Amino acid sequence: MMETEMKKIILTTIVAFSAIAPPLIAISLEEANAATPSKPSKSESDMKRIIQNLVRIENDLNKVKPTTSENSLNNIQKKIDRSRKLLSVIPKNAPGYKVTDESINEFERQLHAVQDKSKGAQQNREADLEKMKSLLAQTSKEHHFKFISSAEILSSSMAFMNYQHPHMNRKDSITQEYKNYATQFPIVFDKVSELLDFFDNMDTRDIHMVFDSLTSQMVSSNGKKYVSAKENLDNFGLKAIQEADAKIDVAGMNARNAILEERAVDVLTDTSISSALNYLENSFTIYKARPDADSVILQKYKTLEAKADKEINDVMLEALTIITKNNVPVPNAFNGSDRKTIEQMVRARWKEAYPGDVILQVRIKQSDWVRRREPGWRNGYLIMLDYSILTPYVVVKEKDGLASQWGMIAEKDHTLQDKISISFGRLRTKKLEPLYTVLQSNLD
Repeated sequence: MMETEMKKIILTTIVAFSAIAPPLIAISLEEANAATPSKPSKSESDMKRIIQNLVRIENDLNKVKPTTSENSLNNIQKKIDRSRKLLSVIPKNAPGYKVTDESINEFERQLHAVQDKSKGAQQNREADLEKMKSLLAQTSKEHHFKFISSAEILSSSMAFMNYQHPHMNRKDSITQEYKNYATQFPIVFDKVSELLDFFDNMDTRDIHMVFDSLTSQMVSSNGKKYVSAKENLDNFGLKAIQEADAKIDVAGMNARNAILEERAVDVLTDTSISSALNYLENSFTIYKARPDADSVILQKYKTLEAKADKEINDVMLEALTIITKNNVPVPNAFNGSDRKTIEQMVRARWKEAYPGDVILQVRIKQSDWVRRREPGWRNGYLIMLDYSILTPYVVVKEKDGLASQWGMIAEKDHTLQDKISISFGRLRTKKLEPLYTVLQSNLD
């Protein structure tokens, strides 16, 4: 509302109301100039006070919200009544009388509309309170708060979740953490969505009172944090597949070029190749952990795995064959009386851990046990340890005529009647180590 004071006669106000208060008051300059007494009359002073009141009333109405109290609305009514009382003693032919009277009536109409709406809202609030209490009766306030607290922490943690994160190119970097999100969040999101539907259009003051501040904040923001977290997780579907596909295209081209240019070693050391395989494995692991995983997207991942096998893994095996064709197996020199026992134990231990492997041989590189004596702790006592060790190798069949060799540890404890135990030296991995990979045809 803009206010312009005339120099001599009366305060003339041009009111430009907002959407809530359209323009209603307009005292023309001609009317103002028509009366120019030397001193403002009482009517003119009263009109000025009325217009000032109307400015305050308009501001008050513009600030009205669903949460505005009944006392505040009553105070606006008092200002309207005061303005009408002042106007009643002003002659009806006074400048601005008609438009001022219309403005007072319009403001009162708007106030009554707000009051009627407020009464309806109050009735709705009472019904909503009963609904909230009924919901709470099905669980407990403590249980609900525990859920919301956990959900808030989970959605906040997922804010940084990014399918293009550089760590996605690494082996088992952030995958397990993201996998936990993928496992838990869809269930949480469904529950939060149900709550948002339940609390829709309910007064957040009542939600705060019956439940807690976290729930009212969630409703106020319309679950914005949860929607964002869901978008981050959803990106590990089709967007991650597109990202993986592009990486595999680049890696496959690099691998084929290395073979054609007789740079087979580069196939095993090129980071674009390892990054592509790691990204595909990591993103697939994350997505399939979702309890709501889409079968169509799962199939796309499996199709991409087949593509990676053909364009990368098969070429890597070809490179590995080229590199290892002149490799010789680890020595097989041990002929001690307990060789058979050691070999049986090694095979049994490996089979227990990797039942799908075909064991071609067990090779023991030392010609005899290596004995060691040293102090050490056992069952809380310091004793002199006395033991001997060997390093047997399990030779495992691989595809394309290759064989991998995996070192283990055999230990004979001379303080326990020469009891033999077997432990792992290097755990099995999908990636083959060129130094310990040989052609099956090179095995003696």
